[in-house]
Amino acid sequence: MLRAPTVVDGKGDASFCNMYRAWDDLPDDLRERLDGMNAEHSGEAIRRRNNAADTDGAKDIDVRPPEVHPVVRRHPETGRRALYTNCFFTTRLGDMSEHDSAPVLADLEKRATMPDNVYRHRWQAGDVLIWDNRCTMHFADYDYDENEPRRMHRTTAAGERPMA
Repeated sequence: MLRAPTVVDGKGDASFCNMYRAWDDLPDDLRERLDGMNAEHSGEAIRRRNNAADTDGAKDIDVRPPEVHPVVRRHPETGRRALYTNCFFTTRLGDMSEHDSAPVLADLEKRATMPDNVYRHRWQAGDVLIWDNRCTMHFADYDYDENEPRRMHRTTAAGERPMA
């Protein structure tokens, strides 16, 4: 959940992809290839992003060791299947190398982020958004200056480990 007490008009939008639909819309042969496959996810990209010169992220963070999750997760409440990959956290697919996984992950992300599968939220002061990370992928535009007023309050609920 994000609450936006203070935002800059027209900047810092958030986009959300429906990962149920991303999975459902994959060609049958690709779904068959990915079904039952695991993927490695790493938080190392956050450390790299936060240490970049153009970010306000915390510089000194602990990154946990990589985790392995199913490429397709089943939502514990709806039972629906959702694609569970992204180019930021997912480092490799199955027993493939990172190098060989990269084009497949890029293709999956391209498919998931097709315009008709993305909701783009244009923040206004006072907005509150709630979404389910188990079946969405999200991205925030960092297109505002660090001197521009922006305050966001985030609450994250604990959840279960992804299951196939």
